[in-house]
Amino acid sequence: MYEIAIIGAGVIGCSIARILAEYDIKLAVLEANIDVAMGATGANSGILHAGHDCETGTLMAKFNYEGNIMFDQICEELDVPMARCGSLVLAFNQEDVNQLEILKIRGINNGLKKIQIIGQQKLYELEPSINKDAIAALWTPTAGIINPYELNVALMEISQLNGAKYYFEFCVSDIKKSNNDFFEITSSSGQTIKAKKIINCAGVFADKIAKMVGDDSFSITARRGEYIIFDRPTPVNRPIFQVPTKMGKGVLVSPTIDGNFFIGPTAQNIEDKLDKSTTTEGINVLKSSAQKIIKDLPYNRQIGSFSGIRAIPSTGDFILGESKIKNFYNAAGICSPGLTSAPAIAKYICSLFDYKKKKTYSTRRKRIINFKSASNQEKIELIRKDKRYSNIVCRCEVITEAEIIEAVRRGARTVDGVKRRTRATMGRCQGSFCTPKILEIMSRELGVKVEKITKFGGNSYIIDSDVRGDLHES
Repeated sequence: MYEIAIIGAGVIGCSIARILAEYDIKLAVLEANIDVAMGATGANSGILHAGHDCETGTLMAKFNYEGNIMFDQICEELDVPMARCGSLVLAFNQEDVNQLEILKIRGINNGLKKIQIIGQQKLYELEPSINKDAIAALWTPTAGIINPYELNVALMEISQLNGAKYYFEFCVSDIKKSNNDFFEITSSSGQTIKAKKIINCAGVFADKIAKMVGDDSFSITARRGEYIIFDRPTPVNRPIFQVPTKMGKGVLVSPTIDGNFFIGPTAQNIEDKLDKSTTTEGINVLKSSAQKIIKDLPYNRQIGSFSGIRAIPSTGDFILGESKIKNFYNAAGICSPGLTSAPAIAKYICSLFDYKKKKTYSTRRKRIINFKSASNQEKIELIRKDKRYSNIVCRCEVITEAEIIEAVRRGARTVDGVKRRTRATMGRCQGSFCTPKILEIMSRELGVKVEKITKFGGNSYIIDSDVRGDLHES
């Protein structure tokens, strides 16, 4: 019997797990996919919003502001790269400038102290490459960028270190509440978990999970956002937004924490909550809209496109706290600025419980050694200790065999799992050259046939059959 079962291992579920794992309770985290960060967390803009966009007085505004402040300590403790590079919202006419004034006042009301409207001279000093038609911008230096799936992995690892038990490929199909006041949670494969309390962090499926216990107080709409990702170097130093619309913050141009840059997202409400396709229409919208920020984007350096699904709540705000069903808690409808709000949401949810801390627990973890960023002397020492650091597997991102083995040791079971932990396959060739070698390493380390390894779980097999007849026995 678990004291608490968290449903969903995205950045919200794992942020909550990080705190609860420090308490002297049995904690389970149930995830439908084969790994963390495979829902909204794995495909978003990776921006730490300053907090001027959300309406004052909403939970979104409150937790955006509080969460942003918490990231310095969290990233330091979990060894997750983060940059407070600030952000800009551009104005191209007087109507846009009026909107910037509204955003500035809202930001101040939400708690921001460092927010100002700047003119062309300061704007082009900060961002020399942007469209010279911009006449002003809203400048918020407390915004930042982060790798959301690396953060998600770190949150999982620290909570596992402190005793949280993760159940992957546990797709919740039914929840029953017994007369003895506990929940019996059943997966689509027939596995059963018992827990006294449930925290629902199921993203776009949070409404479906809530209805299983009789909570039909909200619904979730899936909103797809498409992106185009480019190779290094980035032409901008920070996220560059346009004036927001009723559908969201609009298409932006932003660097990633790893030095690439992207344009996106689009915003399209869809029926199929699993539809992560990219479309010709969406890509054309991206190119047309991003051109307003930078006129001549280098599409000869475009290396990929992808889409993510955001959970839009019917309530218009985050849905947090105990539902009408006793001991069933929602952390639902966590759309943007959900990533920024995650640590504050987790702190709030955990404040609803009264557990004692364990006598000892860890607050720090180290990320996988990044051979590429090591100094020459450090590289020599690494290779001296482990010759597998001398075997460069992903040449685009300079990822070694030793790093891939460490990713597998830490729980990667798919090629995308290795990618999220090391950046292997994320360079210009997008895995065209290194994927076969990664498969061989994973096969050896996991003790499974190479054709059994998938890209992201389910039926996403990479090798369909042994056409040469000499790879493996059938």
